[in-house]
Amino acid sequence: FGVCYSSGLQLPDREKTLEFEPGKPVYLSKAKMQMEEEGKAPIFLEQVSDVEVWQGDVARLSVTVTGSPTPKIEWFFNSTKLTPSMDCKLVFAGNDHSLILLYAGVQDEGEYTCVATGHSCSLSLANSSPLDNIEPVCFAEAFPPTFLTRPESITTFVGKSAKFLCTVSGTPVIDVTWQKDGTTISPSDHHRISKVENKHVLEISVLTTSDRGIYTCKASNRFGADICKTEMVIIDKPHFIKDLQSVQSAVNKKIRLECQVDEDRKVTVGWTKDGNKIPPGQDYKIFFEDKIASLEIPLAKLKDSGHYVCTASNEAGSSSSSASVTVRGKIALCPLYLSLAGTKTRNRFAVVKNTG
Repeated sequence: FGVCYSSGLQLPDREKTLEFEPGKPVYLSKAKMQMEEEGKAPIFLEQVSDVEVWQGDVARLSVTVTGSPTPKIEWFFNSTKLTPSMDCKLVFAGNDHSLILLYAGVQDEGEYTCVATGHSCSLSLANSSPLDNIEPVCFAEAFPPTFLTRPESITTFVGKSAKFLCTVSGTPVIDVTWQKDGTTISPSDHHRISKVENKHVLEISVLTTSDRGIYTCKASNRFGADICKTEMVIIDKPHFIKDLQSVQSAVNKKIRLECQVDEDRKVTVGWTKDGNKIPPGQDYKIFFEDKIASLEIPLAKLKDSGHYVCTASNEAGSSSSSASVTVRGKIALCPLYLSLAGTKTRNRFAVVKNTG
């Protein structure tokens, strides 16, 4: 008498994850048996179990068979009897029997059948009722990680937050790590690392200038790795590296106030006099070029005297520099001629102030 179980192996296109469906059903007819006294027909105590392996890994198909006398175990692949080889091992321990494929690959797809035969038994196969409880063996093709989307470079400001996002494909389990300038980033209040399906996110809150640098994302599994890099540029608020200088001038002279900042990206500059905003116009000319901010008064008047403030600002903050301007009027000396009888003539001068 003989009993057999079969399992189907099927490898789909290499572009896809491989999931195998059972092979063609095996049909079992009524068995014609002639038993010796005290003999027992072979019985499968444990049938083929589900397994999942990746291409190139070891695949093991196992059964547990009992019978008296000890059954003869044979394995078939697509109806071809299998014999031990470098890539195919047939092993047993007691009632446990296994077929081991050392390097499972596309060429191994197909239907596997285990047949147990007693010494005094016979079994005929015909198209009758299908054999139940046939378990599929699953193979999957292995892929190293690949970045489907990569983190984009970021330019932002001190005090803001930033987020790097990437999408990774490949054979699980995929390990993803983040680094900044070669140093691994660990989760913290400042760095939040998260994953939703195959999307990986690094979020950084309350940015400082120390967060500037090159960020690396590495995805790896046991089949390979992929790495991508990106840069984060963080703009601080402008700081004055050259302050305004106080000026004294005569009326009708040109006055120029000038200062310099260390940052001009997305920076705006404004001027005030005694707390009032100065609009550009005929009386005042305002410039900001090559990080140098300047205010020109083409023809100074007494009313231009006051306290001037230059403020440079961006989304990270602002800085100011101030100076005073003093405009003085011209002094004219007008001689007065006095003639008194019997005395010498003396010249005297009257001071006339130009009001500008």
